[in-house]
Amino acid sequence: MRYFLAIVTFVALVSFVGNVFADDSAQMQRILRRLDALEKENAYLKGRVAALERGQVAVVEEGDVVVEEAYLEVDQTEVEGTGFFVNADYLYMTIDEGGQDYVITQYMAGPMLMGPGGTIEQVEADWDSGFRVGFGYRLPYDGWEANARYTRFHTENDDTTTDANNELQAVLVHPDWWAAVVNNFDFARATLKHKYDQVDIELGRRSKISENLSVRLFGGLQYTGIQRKLRAQYERTWTGAQTIVDSNMDMDAFGLRVGADTDWNITPKLSIYTNASGSLLSGKFKYKFSEENYNPNYTTYDLNEKLHQVVPALQLAAGITYSTALNNSLDLSLSVGYEFTKFFNFPISRFVDDVVDGTIVDSSKDFGLHGLVARGRLDF
Repeated sequence: MRYFLAIVTFVALVSFVGNVFADDSAQMQRILRRLDALEKENAYLKGRVAALERGQVAVVEEGDVVVEEAYLEVDQTEVEGTGFFVNADYLYMTIDEGGQDYVITQYMAGPMLMGPGGTIEQVEADWDSGFRVGFGYRLPYDGWEANARYTRFHTENDDTTTDANNELQAVLVHPDWWAAVVNNFDFARATLKHKYDQVDIELGRRSKISENLSVRLFGGLQYTGIQRKLRAQYERTWTGAQTIVDSNMDMDAFGLRVGADTDWNITPKLSIYTNASGSLLSGKFKYKFSEENYNPNYTTYDLNEKLHQVVPALQLAAGITYSTALNNSLDLSLSVGYEFTKFFNFPISRFVDDVVDGTIVDSSKDFGLHGLVARGRLDF
């Protein structure tokens, strides 16, 4: 009987101790879960406080209720450096500009054809190289950054047309009676030069739209300088007669530019970028037109013209970017893409009357350039 009571007592004690430890284990699990929840809540509160300090969230009191109005979250680089950045672009582009015809290859289709009936030849801009350089500074507050850049693209192209039958019709000569009588040439050559220079100064802010998509809204000032020089040379080699026509345009334009950049992260290091911007520029145009004739020697006209006109412009770009951290204070980004720029309503003038020699008709055309862009950027 004593043994039986001892066994019962031992079993009851073991059961009691087991229940005590089981209760302690469950209580420990509840405590750990609570600690985990408190840590997450603490991290959330720290984030809200930081957002309030950066101005990303505004606190508004409506009666007894406090309402938080969330703004777009700042998207900033993780570089622990000075905040400066530099970039350099290689441009491989061509200029898109109509109205560069200079000669007609006259093909007489029949005895009833009283005018030119051939092919209009024009000098076109080939693909050429240019560059763009820039620098900027990431402001320490709220993701704002300021930057400036300079773009340079200069080209020179030419085109030559010959006709042994002396049936080349000069397009750019004055349509007076003398030109109408002796307007047939056997040699024509046109040289076209362009100088495109642009300076942009802008201020922008990059914000997150989602986890993988960010946008940078920007605005600023823009200067664009465009020079175009077209020289056409016509010859009658059998007589030694020569006519040289110059048509030059020089534009200086200042104005405002606004736009947006987007970056969509495909992977942590690879992203797709787009850019869209518009400019409204006040342009000052200078034109010089002249026609010189040799053998016989005389000047048909030599004119200068100045005018002002508002010029709207559009720029679009898209491409892909690879980014990597070289160290804690230096980031490298490499991009390749395609860029399109168009300026609208460039004024042009031409003589059109062979009776009233001073009659000029004004019209307009567009000027653009497009091509490949390869960019490197360093964030310090």
